[in-house]
Amino acid sequence: VSAETPPSPTMEQPAGRRRLAMSPSEETTLIEGMVFLGVLVLLGLSLNLLIRLARLYARQRPTYTKPDPLFRNKDKHQNWSWDWIVVFRVQEADEVVSRYQEQYSLRRILERLNQGGLETKLYKSYNYDKIFCKIRCGFDRLKTQASAIDYPLLLKEQQVVDRMTRGYRDETNAAVWQGRVISDPRGQCPSYEYFEYIYGKYDKRDDLKDLYEEYPSSNSIFRGVDRLKLIMSIMEADVKDDGCSFKLRDLIAKGAVLAIFPLHDDLELHALQHQWLASFTMPWNQPLEAVKDYYGEKVGLYFM
Repeated sequence: VSAETPPSPTMEQPAGRRRLAMSPSEETTLIEGMVFLGVLVLLGLSLNLLIRLARLYARQRPTYTKPDPLFRNKDKHQNWSWDWIVVFRVQEADEVVSRYQEQYSLRRILERLNQGGLETKLYKSYNYDKIFCKIRCGFDRLKTQASAIDYPLLLKEQQVVDRMTRGYRDETNAAVWQGRVISDPRGQCPSYEYFEYIYGKYDKRDDLKDLYEEYPSSNSIFRGVDRLKLIMSIMEADVKDDGCSFKLRDLIAKGAVLAIFPLHDDLELHALQHQWLASFTMPWNQPLEAVKDYYGEKVGLYFM
């Protein structure tokens, strides 16, 4: 009868078993890798939860504005409401005010705003200690101001191609400049075509009215940020240029008003939130175009 001799500690193990054996340093590396992977998964789930909560919080807020068909009308290219707010403090009857505050009283500020072609509406605060003045501007007045200051607007890509190819002739059919075809045989600008992201100053000429890009949210050639800039330009422009001649910083610093600030546009804001608050969006894949169109070029450049 023969008995199997148990393997001694120094006896070689089968090759398959040798592969499973790991040194202490290898086990430590494996554990660290698993922990790192677990942290990444937990971080991703937490980020997804935060985005879901943000989207839940960013649901459309209830609006308390009454229907305003005489102003907010898509046929008039005016699909927006109020854009700016000026806050006044209700002063006591025996309160002593400065000469500057007398010069820029509530009544005189409203008169200048109306003279500048801006529409206003007043309402009191809950405690009756403040008066809020809402400001907006119609489409025709915005076009007049944009033309006066050569405001740059985005041009339609197809219009750029057609007009570059066709050239331009004046009222007498004389050629002002010949049409041309732009090409890039050396590939110096591979990321963009020559007709993309072209801006031009606004002109009220009839032959240029189809040249400018239109935005569905406002149903016009002006974004919300364009309206804010143009209204601010009207408020700061000289009276002889159909402006209000306000120095907005001085109005606040010298106590004529408490605050001046722009308002959100709910339609544009929710469209941006839908694009930006997306799950698992990579940092290099942000909706920079939408951010720029809502907050302006400076903020859009910050996220690049």
